Amino acid sequence: MSTEQHVKNRNWLWYFIALTLLVFLLLGWLYLFIQEQLEPGRQLKREDLLAAQRRFEQKGPKNYQMLYTVQRGRGTDKDTYFVEVRGGKVVSAVMNGHLKLEEPEQRDSRSMPGLLRDIERFLLLDAKPDAPRTFCRATFDSEDGHLIQFQRQVIGGPERVAIRVEEFRPMPAD
Repeated sequence: MSTEQHVKNRNWLWYFIALTLLVFLLLGWLYLFIQEQLEPGRQLKREDLLAAQRRFEQKGPKNYQMLYTVQRGRGTDKDTYFVEVRGGKVVSAVMNGHLKLEEPEQRDSRSMPGLLRDIERFLLLDAKPDAPRTFCRATFDSEDGHLIQFQRQVIGGPERVAIRVEEFRPMPAD
């Protein structure tokens, strides 16, 4: 009878230990990345928005055409707006290919100052003491202050808004 002993192969154990360590490492990195993104210095500040509003009031065109998209919630559906502004007033607003027949006040909310006011409302909502924690970021044109993109999301919730100005074209005065 032979006294040969079987040595058990434990390579599978090292594989799962390495895999578990890798998962914990990636989760830690993800946690740190999210915390960095939520730092107040990376978030949109009201002062930055007010500076963009002032820049647009001072240097922004009074006549322009703008194409922008608005995405709400977690879905992929977007509303596309084409807006024409003359003398600072919206003369036409087309949403998803259909002319929007709105009251003048509501129509003016489709202009660049209207979009910037909407963003300000979000910031005021988020500043309330009982407001949920949000991720809020925006990019503005350095010359005239018009919005390039805006993103706001309630952390851990389904509430999300993303606005992206696809095209902003100043037009000559009439």
